[in-house]
Amino acid sequence: MNIFWKFIFRCLVVVVTFLTIGGSVFAVSNGTIVKFDTSKVREIMLHMTPAQKVGQLFVVGFEGNDVSNDTEIYNLIYDNRVGGVMLRLENDNFSNENKSYVAISKLTNELQNIAWKSSADESDEVIDRGIMSESIVAGYAPLFLGFDGGKNSGGGYYDDIGLSSIPSAMAIGSTWNVNSSLDVGTIIGSELNSIGINLYVGHSLDVIDNQLISSGGGNRDAFGGNPYWVSEMAKGFVSGVHQGSSGRVAFVGDSFPGLGATDGGKRGDISVVNKGWEGLLNFDLIPFRSLTGSGIGFDEVIDVLIPAQARYSALQGTLSIDTRPLGLDGEALKVLLDINELQGWREQGGIVMSTSLSGEGVRKFYDPTGNTFPAFEIARDAFLAGNDLLYIDSSLIDENDTQANLIVDTIQLFIKKYHEDTSFAEKVDSSVERIIALKLRMYENDLSIINVLDNESSLDITDKDDKVFQVAREAVTLLSPS
Repeated sequence: MNIFWKFIFRCLVVVVTFLTIGGSVFAVSNGTIVKFDTSKVREIMLHMTPAQKVGQLFVVGFEGNDVSNDTEIYNLIYDNRVGGVMLRLENDNFSNENKSYVAISKLTNELQNIAWKSSADESDEVIDRGIMSESIVAGYAPLFLGFDGGKNSGGGYYDDIGLSSIPSAMAIGSTWNVNSSLDVGTIIGSELNSIGINLYVGHSLDVIDNQLISSGGGNRDAFGGNPYWVSEMAKGFVSGVHQGSSGRVAFVGDSFPGLGATDGGKRGDISVVNKGWEGLLNFDLIPFRSLTGSGIGFDEVIDVLIPAQARYSALQGTLSIDTRPLGLDGEALKVLLDINELQGWREQGGIVMSTSLSGEGVRKFYDPTGNTFPAFEIARDAFLAGNDLLYIDSSLIDENDTQANLIVDTIQLFIKKYHEDTSFAEKVDSSVERIIALKLRMYENDLSIINVLDNESSLDITDKDDKVFQVAREAVTLLSPS
């Protein structure tokens, strides 16, 4: 198919999507058009209580890997119905005895079972298929189980959880070979799916300042300093993640609209990007525009965006310590999401997820002394700014309260506001529609627990390590040809 007809085909897909927004949405995966009936989203939501809907907005972290019924994470999932969990080495979710893909798969299955049991015990309707594990529970949606594998300079992060050692994005980018990026993405997608991870914060889409690259600085998690090639390598990588996981791993694009001109600053700092609008639009934003422009369902399209914890002069004017980080500034975020490619992506169900709302930079914006953490105020502001998913990291433990209690209180206040404020309730429903639609898309409209837990395919790490070695060798050869 030549370029012209490919373009026409994609336009038709988008047009059909918009024309059928009230009934069905079409998506494309691996070249096959798949029909997603939006009535399924409405059917699930019809059986959801306000508490279940509000819970879907929250993604949480937790310490350790004990998920028994007397733990905080069990309470957050079963009683407070949170919609997702981020797993992190820093939170000891992968302890010494748990650093194997078999143990991690067991952990993710246990977490998913808690969510399913909560809905099954509360549901007013179960579609019986004879075997309970194959039955459909009305109002149930699986958890997002996330893993942030991007922020590392090499494959050590993956080694620590028993997966293939992965080259850094900079090493992959230095091959100038999209197929290499596709291969690595395919490996990651396959392995993450096999251990039950379905939300992947992957390699950065930053376009790094070439001066930083030449001086050995910049973000080693980025593919390079040329917007076109960063876009192409990222497309290959994201396509690989989707293809390797058979669409069951959602890709999260971090630090939107890019932090390529910064070094990230010290821990807790809110970075500043002093760049004009044209520079932002036609340089930093190119990868994000490229990876959202094809329409939801194409393998190369990212599923979720995380706004950067940064201040942008092009969007926010004169910057000061009182300027909100982008993810908390609804007006600035709207300017970005109104860009043609991103507007279409949002209209088709693209999801925005907050950065960690318990991170030091966000906390100090609300209280420079760091003595208080107004969890509800922060979560409410992030939600009203345009974030569909609200991520609260478990690294925060308040002096007078546990993280779990802070989240529970915040969820309860959201539920109260849902009942009292019609416009707030409508906004919650709109975000939950996006969340449920993505979960249905990942699991091909089958949310039976047996399908959600179907991730026990064996991992042939040796074979995949050979492929990764080829990519790494190609990168080294190009970087040091002698």
